[in-house]
Parts: sequence; C-alpha cells; structure tokens
Amino acid sequence: MKCGIVILNYNEHLVTEELLTKIKDAPEIDHIVIVDNGSSDGSYSYLKKYESQKISLVQSGHDGGYSFGNNVGTRYLITNYHPDIIGIANPDTIFDGSLVGRVKQLFSLHEDYALITGFNLNKDGTNAARPFWGNEGTVWNLYKVLLWELAVRPLVNFSRKVLHVRRPGKYERWVESIRTSTEPLNEVWAVLGCLFFVRTEDFVKVGLFDENIFLYGEENILAFKIHSIGKRLGIAGGATFIHDHKEAPDDTPIKRMDRGMNYIRLSEFSAVYYFSRYVTRSITLQAVYKFLMRLRWLKSISAVTVKKFILRLKGIH
Repeated sequence: MKCGIVILNYNEHLVTEELLTKIKDAPEIDHIVIVDNGSSDGSYSYLKKYESQKISLVQSGHDGGYSFGNNVGTRYLITNYHPDIIGIANPDTIFDGSLVGRVKQLFSLHEDYALITGFNLNKDGTNAARPFWGNEGTVWNLYKVLLWELAVRPLVNFSRKVLHVRRPGKYERWVESIRTSTEPLNEVWAVLGCLFFVRTEDFVKVGLFDENIFLYGEENILAFKIHSIGKRLGIAGGATFIHDHKEAPDDTPIKRMDRGMNYIRLSEFSAVYYFSRYVTRSITLQAVYKFLMRLRWLKSISAVTVKKFILRLKGIH
C-alpha cells in the first residue's frame, strides 16, 4: 500500500524541518507534501531546499485554516501520486516509519476501518489529555459534554483541590485501558487531528475535510462523516507517537490566556456549526445548544479576566 503524508506548515518552518528529518528517509512513506499555509515568516523559501523526488512543497495561497490547508495537500497527493493511505501530520508530532508500517498492515487486514492512528503521548511519556473520545455524534451526547463542562467539571476540580484527591476518572481509565490493550486494533469514535492515517478512497467518499470551519472541531466532523458511510476509526495496539506542543519563544502567562480565549472563540463557532450542519436540523435544539455554548464562553472569559487582573496586580504580563 502506498502512503503519502501531508504536513501543514504555518510560520513554524523549524518545527516542520524537525519532523522532516525524522521521516524523509523512511521507506514506509512513499511521498511527503509540505503545504505552506500562507506563512509570513519566510517558511516557503526556507523549506524549498527539501524539495526532491520524495518531497513536494506547495503553497495554499492564504491561511485558510487546518481543513483548507490539509485539503490542498491531500488533493495534490491524490492527483500526482495516487496513495492508498494519506497521513495528516502536524509539524510538532514525532513518529517514524515503524508507525506507518504498522498502520499499513492494519489497513490491509481491516477493510472496515477508514482511519487508524497510534496512541498519542506527551513528550514526557504520559498519556495525552484527550487523544480520542466516544460518540459525540448525537444531540444528547453533545449536550452531555456541554453540561459536564458547565456544571460538573468545576465541582470536580474544586473537590480535588479541597480534598487533595486525584483519582483517574472514567475517561482516563478508558484511555489507559487502550494504551495497555493487547488487541491489534481498538475502536474509538473520533481521534485527535494532530496525526492520523486515512484510507484515500474513504476520505474522498466523505468529501475530505469540511472547509467551512477555520480551526477546531474537524475531528468530530470527519468522524461523523466516516461513520455515516459505515466505516470505523481505531487506535493501533502497541503503536505510539508523541505530540510535542511547542511554546512560542515570547510566551507569557497573559499571552497563553489570550490564546486560550481565542481557542474558546473558534471552538464555539466550530461546535455550533457541527451541531447545526451535521447533528440536527431542529431550530429549537440548535438554539438551545448555541445558548449553552455562549454560557461556556461567558464562564471562560469571566475566569480569564479575573486571573489576568490578579497577574497584572502582581506585575506579571
């Protein structure tokens, strides 16, 4: 099976370079496409030196977000190299050809799977916070997620601080069970978008990524579309990769909070779009969901405003 990899670069050519040096010579990978997604830091010129028979560098034309940029690379791969499997890789992931080889093997043995990835670890070897999740493709399940964040999670966090007790929750136990599973393939509903491999014919069948959202929420939409064609998503047993979140060189507590609020803003739009476009056409249910999402936003911005005020009183910027 032929495998192509898409790496989406936006103003982080040095991080992209790190990943390229790890995977460019892997025989399990047939072609790599780097998509420069409208960078303003000279990324395209810097990465030109890596162009070869195995590595292509293309420009998306503008920063259209995760879905848009990865679709540019996917279409380029399909048109020019006809891969059976396409890997979508963030520049700050760490993996090698052995993971790709394992994924290829599982795809050849399991025709009912459209998407497979490894187990997502942090750089220190701990489990990623949310590497995959269960069904969020129904009205009730999405309401449960929101109500958990609005009402239950704050109480849980408060009780943990007061009682100084930190026991793994149900989700954390599920994650650990899949990490230690001896099964060759473990089914999940959706996976984090930092690194995964998708069967090309299935990816094309569901229309690739939905480009109507800029960032966040792509995983649920893609998972929903894959399930709608009767296919499955899974985590390869015994195969891992690292998502090494890179901090900006000028990072400060205030800037991290501002980025967090931008994440909430973008994820709110994406969640409402997903709920309204894919999950239900009921105007009433959509209105209730949008109202709950706005409560989530108000809760978050209130907490951040107070924290920023306290930091500034302490002279921290």
